[in-house]
Amino acid sequence: MSTALRGITRLTSADVDPWYRPGSVEMLLGDALDASSSDAMTVGFAHYAPGATNEWVVTYDEVLIVTEGVFAVTSADGVETVARAGEIIFLRAGTPVVYSAKEEGAVVVYVTHPHWSEVEQASRMFEERFLPSEERPERSDAVALLRSIFDPLERGESDDFGPFYDAFAEDIVFENSVGEVRGKQALIDYLTGEAATLGYDIFVRPLEYFGDGNRAVQVGGELFTNKTTGETYEADWAWVFDVQDGRITRILAIQDLSGIADVVEEALGQARAA
Repeated sequence: MSTALRGITRLTSADVDPWYRPGSVEMLLGDALDASSSDAMTVGFAHYAPGATNEWVVTYDEVLIVTEGVFAVTSADGVETVARAGEIIFLRAGTPVVYSAKEEGAVVVYVTHPHWSEVEQASRMFEERFLPSEERPERSDAVALLRSIFDPLERGESDDFGPFYDAFAEDIVFENSVGEVRGKQALIDYLTGEAATLGYDIFVRPLEYFGDGNRAVQVGGELFTNKTTGETYEADWAWVFDVQDGRITRILAIQDLSGIADVVEEALGQARAA
Protein backbone atom coordinates (compact mmCIF):
# COMPACT_ATOMS: atom_id res chain seq x y z
CA MET A 1 0.00 0.00 0.00
CA SER A 2 1.24 3.49 -0.87
CA THR A 3 0.23 6.51 1.20
CA ALA A 4 0.61 9.88 -0.49
CA LEU A 5 0.92 13.32 1.02
CA ARG A 6 -2.15 14.90 2.63
CA GLY A 7 -3.52 11.51 3.66
CA ILE A 8 -4.47 10.35 0.17
CA THR A 9 -4.02 6.65 -0.56
CA ARG A 10 -4.69 4.64 -3.72
CA LEU A 11 -5.26 0.93 -3.25
CA THR A 12 -5.23 -1.88 -5.80
CA SER A 13 -5.25 -5.65 -5.51
CA ALA A 14 -1.46 -5.46 -5.84
CA ASP A 15 -1.47 -4.09 -2.27
CA VAL A 16 -2.90 -7.34 -0.89
CA ASP A 17 -0.38 -9.62 0.79
CA PRO A 18 -1.14 -12.33 1.68
CA TRP A 19 -4.21 -13.66 -0.08
CA TYR A 20 -6.36 -16.22 1.73
CA ARG A 21 -8.51 -19.12 0.58
CA PRO A 22 -11.12 -21.16 2.50
CA GLY A 23 -10.22 -24.78 1.79
CA SER A 24 -11.28 -25.93 -1.66
CA VAL A 25 -13.67 -23.02 -2.29
CA GLU A 26 -12.63 -21.19 -5.46
CA MET A 27 -12.28 -17.74 -4.01
CA LEU A 28 -9.44 -15.55 -2.79
CA LEU A 29 -9.60 -12.54 -0.51
CA GLY A 30 -7.25 -10.28 1.35
CA ASP A 31 -7.05 -6.93 3.11
CA ALA A 32 -5.43 -3.98 1.37
CA LEU A 33 -6.12 -1.60 4.29
CA ASP A 34 -6.22 -2.83 7.89
CA ALA A 35 -5.74 -1.72 11.49
CA SER A 36 -2.08 -0.98 10.87
CA SER A 37 -2.96 1.77 8.40
CA SER A 38 -6.47 2.94 9.34
CA ASP A 39 -8.09 3.68 12.68
CA ALA A 40 -11.63 3.13 11.45
CA MET A 41 -12.04 0.53 8.72
CA THR A 42 -10.72 -2.44 6.80
CA VAL A 43 -10.79 -2.50 2.99
CA GLY A 44 -10.01 -5.56 0.91
CA PHE A 45 -10.61 -7.44 -2.33
CA ALA A 46 -12.49 -10.72 -2.85
CA HIS A 47 -12.31 -12.67 -6.10
CA TYR A 48 -14.97 -15.36 -6.60
CA ALA A 49 -14.90 -17.98 -9.35
CA PRO A 50 -18.24 -18.63 -11.11
CA GLY A 51 -20.60 -20.32 -8.67
CA ALA A 52 -18.28 -20.09 -5.65
CA THR A 53 -20.03 -19.65 -2.29
CA ASN A 54 -18.91 -18.71 1.20
CA GLU A 55 -21.09 -19.01 4.31
CA TRP A 56 -20.41 -16.36 6.94
CA VAL A 57 -21.78 -14.37 9.89
CA VAL A 58 -21.23 -10.64 9.52
CA THR A 59 -20.31 -9.44 13.03
CA TYR A 60 -19.50 -5.89 11.87
CA ASP A 61 -21.05 -3.43 9.45
CA GLU A 62 -19.95 -4.24 5.92
CA VAL A 63 -20.25 -2.59 2.51
CA LEU A 64 -19.72 -4.74 -0.59
CA ILE A 65 -18.86 -2.89 -3.80
CA VAL A 66 -19.14 -5.12 -6.86
CA THR A 67 -16.54 -4.10 -9.44
CA GLU A 68 -16.85 -7.05 -11.84
CA GLY A 69 -19.42 -9.74 -12.54
CA VAL A 70 -22.56 -10.50 -10.54
CA PHE A 71 -22.56 -11.12 -6.78
CA ALA A 72 -25.31 -12.31 -4.43
CA VAL A 73 -25.85 -12.33 -0.68
CA THR A 74 -28.49 -14.72 0.68
CA SER A 75 -29.93 -14.13 4.17
CA ALA A 76 -30.85 -16.81 6.73
CA ASP A 77 -34.50 -16.71 5.56
CA GLY A 78 -33.49 -17.45 1.96
CA VAL A 79 -33.89 -13.96 0.47
CA GLU A 80 -31.24 -13.31 -2.17
CA THR A 81 -29.91 -9.82 -2.88
CA VAL A 82 -28.06 -9.52 -6.18
CA ALA A 83 -25.69 -6.75 -7.24
CA ARG A 84 -23.85 -6.15 -10.49
CA ALA A 85 -20.73 -4.17 -11.31
CA GLY A 86 -21.15 -0.63 -10.03
CA GLU A 87 -23.69 -1.59 -7.35
CA ILE A 88 -23.35 -1.88 -3.56
CA ILE A 89 -24.75 -4.18 -0.87
CA PHE A 90 -24.81 -3.05 2.77
CA LEU A 91 -24.86 -5.60 5.61
CA ARG A 92 -25.52 -4.80 9.26
CA ALA A 93 -23.59 -6.45 12.07
CA GLY A 94 -25.08 -9.73 13.30
CA THR A 95 -26.34 -10.91 9.90
CA PRO A 96 -25.74 -14.57 8.90
CA VAL A 97 -25.31 -14.78 5.13
CA VAL A 98 -24.12 -16.85 2.21
CA TYR A 99 -21.95 -14.95 -0.28
CA SER A 100 -22.00 -16.31 -3.83
CA ALA A 101 -20.93 -15.42 -7.34
CA LYS A 102 -23.17 -16.00 -10.33
CA GLU A 103 -22.01 -17.69 -13.53
CA GLU A 104 -19.92 -14.65 -14.50
CA GLY A 105 -17.85 -14.83 -11.32
CA ALA A 106 -17.32 -11.66 -9.32
CA VAL A 107 -14.76 -9.26 -7.92
CA VAL A 108 -15.87 -7.41 -4.79
CA VAL A 109 -14.31 -4.66 -2.70
CA TYR A 110 -15.33 -5.06 0.95
CA VAL A 111 -15.28 -2.33 3.59
CA THR A 112 -15.82 -3.22 7.25
CA HIS A 113 -16.39 -1.09 10.35
CA PRO A 114 -14.90 -1.73 12.77
CA HIS A 115 -11.96 -3.82 11.61
CA TRP A 116 -13.26 -7.38 11.18
CA SER A 117 -10.01 -8.72 12.67
CA GLU A 118 -10.75 -6.89 15.93
CA VAL A 119 -14.16 -8.61 16.30
CA GLU A 120 -13.51 -11.81 18.26
CA GLN A 121 -16.12 -13.98 16.53
CA ALA A 122 -15.05 -12.94 13.04
CA SER A 123 -11.37 -13.38 13.82
CA ARG A 124 -12.00 -16.87 15.23
CA MET A 125 -14.11 -17.95 12.23
CA PHE A 126 -11.47 -16.66 9.84
CA GLU A 127 -8.65 -18.53 11.57
CA GLU A 128 -10.71 -21.74 11.50
CA ARG A 129 -11.57 -21.58 7.81
CA PHE A 130 -9.00 -19.53 5.89
CA LEU A 131 -5.35 -20.23 5.16
CA PRO A 132 -2.75 -18.10 3.33
CA SER A 133 -2.54 -19.01 -0.35
CA GLU A 134 0.27 -18.82 -2.88
CA GLU A 135 -2.39 -18.30 -5.55
CA ARG A 136 -3.11 -14.87 -6.91
CA PRO A 137 -6.33 -13.71 -8.59
CA GLU A 138 -6.31 -13.98 -12.33
CA ARG A 139 -5.99 -10.62 -14.02
CA SER A 140 -9.43 -10.17 -15.43
CA ASP A 141 -8.96 -7.37 -17.95
CA ALA A 142 -6.34 -5.38 -19.78
CA VAL A 143 -6.45 -2.33 -17.49
CA ALA A 144 -6.12 -4.48 -14.36
CA LEU A 145 -3.13 -6.27 -15.88
CA LEU A 146 -1.36 -3.04 -16.79
CA ARG A 147 -2.04 -1.41 -13.44
CA SER A 148 -0.70 -4.45 -11.58
CA ILE A 149 2.53 -4.05 -13.56
CA PHE A 150 2.98 -0.29 -13.74
CA ASP A 151 1.49 1.00 -10.47
CA PRO A 152 4.45 -0.23 -8.34
CA LEU A 153 6.87 1.26 -10.90
CA GLU A 154 5.07 4.59 -10.94
CA ARG A 155 4.97 4.73 -7.14
CA GLY A 156 8.71 4.11 -6.99
CA GLU A 157 8.29 0.83 -5.12
CA SER A 158 10.09 -1.12 -7.85
CA ASP A 159 12.35 -0.53 -10.84
CA ASP A 160 11.95 -4.06 -12.19
CA PHE A 161 10.31 -4.36 -15.62
CA GLY A 162 10.44 -8.15 -15.38
CA PRO A 163 6.68 -8.48 -14.68
CA PHE A 164 6.02 -6.48 -17.88
CA TYR A 165 8.18 -8.82 -19.95
CA ASP A 166 6.64 -11.87 -18.24
CA ALA A 167 3.20 -10.74 -19.42
CA PHE A 168 4.18 -10.88 -23.11
CA ALA A 169 2.62 -13.62 -25.22
CA GLU A 170 5.16 -15.71 -27.10
CA ASP A 171 3.89 -14.34 -30.43
CA ILE A 172 3.46 -10.72 -29.31
CA VAL A 173 3.57 -8.03 -32.00
CA PHE A 174 4.94 -4.55 -31.27
CA GLU A 175 4.47 -1.65 -33.70
CA ASN A 176 5.46 1.99 -33.68
CA SER A 177 5.90 4.71 -36.32
CA VAL A 178 9.37 3.42 -37.22
CA GLY A 179 8.70 -0.30 -37.60
CA GLU A 180 7.68 -3.46 -35.82
CA VAL A 181 9.10 -6.46 -34.02
CA ARG A 182 7.50 -9.87 -33.46
CA GLY A 183 7.95 -12.43 -30.70
CA LYS A 184 8.49 -12.21 -26.96
CA GLN A 185 12.26 -12.46 -26.89
CA ALA A 186 12.67 -10.12 -29.84
CA LEU A 187 10.57 -7.46 -28.10
CA ILE A 188 12.52 -7.87 -24.87
CA ASP A 189 15.75 -7.52 -26.88
CA TYR A 190 14.39 -4.36 -28.52
CA LEU A 191 13.34 -2.71 -25.26
CA THR A 192 16.55 -3.58 -23.42
CA GLY A 193 18.70 -2.74 -26.45
CA GLU A 194 17.03 0.64 -26.83
CA ALA A 195 17.65 1.31 -23.13
CA ALA A 196 21.39 0.85 -23.72
CA THR A 197 21.36 3.91 -26.01
CA LEU A 198 18.47 5.92 -24.59
CA GLY A 199 17.75 6.92 -21.06
CA TYR A 200 14.07 7.47 -20.49
CA ASP A 201 11.55 8.48 -17.86
CA ILE A 202 8.01 7.33 -18.68
CA PHE A 203 6.52 8.94 -15.59
CA VAL A 204 6.85 12.60 -16.54
CA ARG A 205 3.17 12.86 -15.63
CA PRO A 206 0.79 10.36 -14.03
CA LEU A 207 -0.22 7.48 -16.28
CA GLU A 208 -3.84 7.28 -17.39
CA TYR A 209 -5.78 4.19 -18.48
CA PHE A 210 -8.79 3.80 -20.74
CA GLY A 211 -10.72 0.77 -21.94
CA ASP A 212 -11.92 -2.52 -20.55
CA GLY A 213 -12.09 -6.17 -21.48
CA ASN A 214 -9.26 -7.24 -23.77
CA ARG A 215 -8.07 -3.80 -24.89
CA ALA A 216 -6.62 -0.89 -22.94
CA VAL A 217 -4.93 2.40 -23.78
CA GLN A 218 -2.15 3.69 -21.54
CA VAL A 219 -1.41 7.41 -21.88
CA GLY A 220 1.56 9.28 -20.48
CA GLY A 221 4.49 11.58 -21.12
CA GLU A 222 8.08 10.45 -21.68
CA LEU A 223 11.49 12.11 -21.46
CA PHE A 224 14.26 10.57 -23.59
CA THR A 225 17.99 11.24 -23.23
CA ASN A 226 20.33 10.20 -26.03
CA LYS A 227 23.25 8.74 -24.08
CA THR A 228 25.60 9.34 -27.01
CA THR A 229 24.86 13.02 -27.63
CA GLY A 230 23.34 14.04 -24.31
CA GLU A 231 20.34 15.57 -26.10
CA THR A 232 16.88 15.20 -24.55
CA TYR A 233 13.46 14.84 -26.14
CA GLU A 234 10.04 14.92 -24.51
CA ALA A 235 6.88 13.54 -26.09
CA ASP A 236 3.40 12.47 -25.06
CA TRP A 237 2.50 8.90 -25.93
CA ALA A 238 -0.33 6.39 -26.05
CA TRP A 239 0.21 2.65 -26.10
CA VAL A 240 -2.68 0.42 -27.15
CA PHE A 241 -2.55 -3.04 -25.58
CA ASP A 242 -4.44 -6.15 -26.68
CA VAL A 243 -4.68 -8.86 -24.02
CA GLN A 244 -5.82 -12.47 -24.23
CA ASP A 245 -5.88 -14.91 -21.29
CA GLY A 246 -3.74 -12.60 -19.16
CA ARG A 247 -1.04 -12.16 -21.82
CA ILE A 248 -0.24 -9.10 -23.93
CA THR A 249 -0.56 -10.11 -27.57
CA ARG A 250 -0.08 -6.76 -29.33
CA ILE A 251 1.21 -3.28 -28.52
CA LEU A 252 0.67 -0.31 -30.82
CA ALA A 253 2.88 2.58 -29.69
CA ILE A 254 1.60 5.98 -30.84
CA GLN A 255 4.27 8.61 -30.29
CA ASP A 256 6.33 11.26 -32.09
CA LEU A 257 9.75 9.63 -32.38
CA SER A 258 11.21 12.07 -34.93
CA GLY A 259 14.00 13.20 -32.60
CA ILE A 260 15.24 9.65 -31.94
CA ALA A 261 13.97 7.74 -34.98
CA ASP A 262 17.44 6.57 -36.00
CA VAL A 263 18.14 5.11 -32.55
CA VAL A 264 14.76 3.37 -32.45
CA GLU A 265 15.16 2.01 -35.99
CA GLU A 266 18.59 0.59 -35.16
CA ALA A 267 17.28 -1.10 -31.99
CA LEU A 268 14.36 -2.61 -33.89
CA GLY A 269 16.70 -3.92 -36.58
CA GLN A 270 19.03 -5.51 -34.07
CA ALA A 271 16.13 -7.18 -32.27
CA ARG A 272 14.77 -8.62 -35.51
CA ALA A 273 18.19 -9.94 -36.49
CA ALA A 274 18.93 -11.58 -33.16
